[in-house]
Amino acid sequence: VDRVVTSGGLVKPTAGWAPLALVGLGAAFAFTVRREGLALFAAVLAAQLVALADLEQRPWSLPRRKLRHLLGRLAVPHTIGLGFVALLQLILPSTLVPQYAGTGVGNVWRLRAKLFRNLAEISGFKRPTAPDPTVLGSVGLGWSVLVVYLVVGYFGVVVASTTGRRRDVHLAAYVVVAIVIGGSFRVAINRYVCTVAPLLLLLALSLTVIAIRAVHRPRLAGSVASVVLALIATGNLVQARTAIENAQAFTDAGQVEWGPTHPDAVEMFEAVEHLTKPDDVVAAPKARAMVLETDRRSIQVDEYHPIPPDLTIALIVADRDSSVAIHLNAMPDKYRLIWENLRFQIFVPTRSGE
Repeated sequence: VDRVVTSGGLVKPTAGWAPLALVGLGAAFAFTVRREGLALFAAVLAAQLVALADLEQRPWSLPRRKLRHLLGRLAVPHTIGLGFVALLQLILPSTLVPQYAGTGVGNVWRLRAKLFRNLAEISGFKRPTAPDPTVLGSVGLGWSVLVVYLVVGYFGVVVASTTGRRRDVHLAAYVVVAIVIGGSFRVAINRYVCTVAPLLLLLALSLTVIAIRAVHRPRLAGSVASVVLALIATGNLVQARTAIENAQAFTDAGQVEWGPTHPDAVEMFEAVEHLTKPDDVVAAPKARAMVLETDRRSIQVDEYHPIPPDLTIALIVADRDSSVAIHLNAMPDKYRLIWENLRFQIFVPTRSGE
């Protein structure tokens, strides 16, 4: 996107069509990997609007042939991108827009404190297990650095959207839309803003360089940006080393990280395979893991996804301490416990009269 924007290829009649198609495919791949990737389409659209505004001649006053050519160039990234997403849906269907109770744009403001902490964690100013950002062992310094980072980043987005729009508007658009998409979820999770933090840092550094150059210190501007990046990189390397050492100690102690390869989970998957037929449907708190590990069709059932009344389910898997397990154990006339271990319980729906 950056290269197409700087080359003028979004609207230039003599530019090639292949880069536009690649932009669309890139956006489609990003959206397929994570739903926040949808912000790439917004980034392309913002860059297109700026490019249109900078045309010497207004689009509606162009000759019909040139207007069709321009509209074609504008449509290619979105048509190719959305078309590829549609093709993937035919080959490998998935939920394009997941629906979760409690999800909405208002969560960006309501969960702002956690959102800021997540940005700090992704940027390397906060450890995953720590409640507050920490720099050089100081929580106060950590919060000070985070506030400066967010404030300068905010004005960096503003500058990228105004005076720097010809070069950076797509970056600003992506940051804003990705924050809205990732921050709308009912729970603030760090991976939902993992692509926002580096771009926010880039725009913050860009504004810093612009400000220093404005006072006629071009060499100082580059030095300051380099020092800031070096400090952030060093902090991240230190945290990475600590994480590696902790993981090694965890492994040396003979422990297994919780996940689908944990002995309790492996035991549960084996029980599901033994208790079901290949075409049965299994309700589970992690439907994708259930499909991957057992090759059984699965649906998500947890505290946010109730058991669907209109679907025949062979088994219901629940975490022992979850609200789902408590609910099912409280209704022995409808659900019978047939297997359990230290972590999971497996229930089978009972038919009337059984």
